[in-house]
Amino acid sequence: MGPKLPGLRRSAINVGATWLLQAGTLLFALVSVPLVTRRFGLEGLGVWLLVQQLASHFQLLELGLASSLGRFLSRDHAQRNGAAYSEHSTSAIVLLLGMGLVLVLLAYPIGQVFPQIFSLPPDSASEGAWMLTIALVLTGMTLPLRSAIGVLASQHQFALQAGVDGIALLLRVTLVIAACTMVEDHALIALSLAVFGPAFLAGLALFLCAGRSSPYTLFQSGLIRRAAMRALLDISLAAMIVTLSAVLLRQGSAMLVGFFVGADAVALVALPVMLVVSLGPFLGIANQIMAPVASQLDASNQVAVLHSIYVNAARYTLMAGLFLFVAVFVLAPVALPAWLGAEALSPDRGRAMYIALLLIYAGYCAAIPAFLARTILVSVGRHRVAARGELMGALLGLSIGCVLMGIDALGPVGMACGVAISYLFRACGLLTRELASYFGVSLFALHGEIWLRPLLCSLPLLGALPLFSILSPGLVGTVTIALPALVLAAILAFSFVVSPAHRARLRGILKGCFAKGGQS
Repeated sequence: MGPKLPGLRRSAINVGATWLLQAGTLLFALVSVPLVTRRFGLEGLGVWLLVQQLASHFQLLELGLASSLGRFLSRDHAQRNGAAYSEHSTSAIVLLLGMGLVLVLLAYPIGQVFPQIFSLPPDSASEGAWMLTIALVLTGMTLPLRSAIGVLASQHQFALQAGVDGIALLLRVTLVIAACTMVEDHALIALSLAVFGPAFLAGLALFLCAGRSSPYTLFQSGLIRRAAMRALLDISLAAMIVTLSAVLLRQGSAMLVGFFVGADAVALVALPVMLVVSLGPFLGIANQIMAPVASQLDASNQVAVLHSIYVNAARYTLMAGLFLFVAVFVLAPVALPAWLGAEALSPDRGRAMYIALLLIYAGYCAAIPAFLARTILVSVGRHRVAARGELMGALLGLSIGCVLMGIDALGPVGMACGVAISYLFRACGLLTRELASYFGVSLFALHGEIWLRPLLCSLPLLGALPLFSILSPGLVGTVTIALPALVLAAILAFSFVVSPAHRARLRGILKGCFAKGGQS
């Protein structure tokens, strides 16, 4: 039998586990940076950050094969095609093994030239070289193990992935604390082992779990096929273009502001982009869960079921995004100066950063259905259209941003408008139009299905926004205005956005919880 679609309970567990992992990862960054700074100073922190950045770039040798493998295995399992399943998994492991071997062989030469290229101080040059060498060796050894991500994703085992990665994160935190507080000699080298060693162990554990849970044989030397490799690399190339487009928009927007306006204005766009991107893993969890589901349903020709799942997922994520937009609108004027320091952020710059944050996040919210559309298009074999739409959106947004920056009254806010337009292009451009064609509905009808209910249910919150701008209430006034609007919007969302089946399931869960509470 093909794999069953994940139900509400399993989906909720997958979402919750992934959110906890993302929160833990953010917490690790908040804890580790001060520790490393106190132990090694800003110079040692810089070396550590350089090693992490370089290792993450070399990890791109994975070429997105893990996610591509998950989509193929979902399709093969749904079609009960064990031979194709083993061909794809074997070919992916061989490709990743080759990439990993190349990286391991190049690790020592790259590590030796690292201090010269980045002009590291003499007292940290030797340890810096070994830090990068260790990082690249462990990254190369981890690459073939990452095939497990695709195998487990095809079985909707995202909670298992998050659990193993969470244990590795706890181990990483423990080892980093030990390296910063207990190791005297070669502490930077110990820090590299502390950061990259747990990632290798997590990859090994996931690979063993994937081997046990796989319905078919994962590796057979006689099933290495060029056709399977070409198919994997074809979809992986599209994924790389999507990643390149995202990096181009995020990094390029700040770089262009620095080039045209000045280095002192870079933060006015870079920080809002960073804040919006940091919310991405929480709002984008539906994309991760949707990928194997879309492949499975497309393989079994259940396009109508996929259409219904997409509409529900887009509504839920969009509603959550609208709630967060209101929170950003209300809290950002206070949170930004508190975070950056009122002395470092003048009122004019604070206002510009606030406007840029609202523009970029509003565009991101509008593009939430398009991000889901991209995931589905890649999963059903229309990956080239998805890649083309992402690249066109990024280039269009940056181009318009450069033009708008030339208007003196806008400055860096003009680039924020460009980033927002890039997201809006995704929302109403090639991606959603292609998905509407796949579903056999008009673009207007698809937008209506997605947007109408979330917008109507969020009217109490959106209607309260002018009151915040006009009245500028304090804490008590904010709670007085926001709480009734929030409660009303939540009731409307539960009544009209949540599907009837999910409402009934949620009521059953709540009744069960209350019944257990009453018995105890």
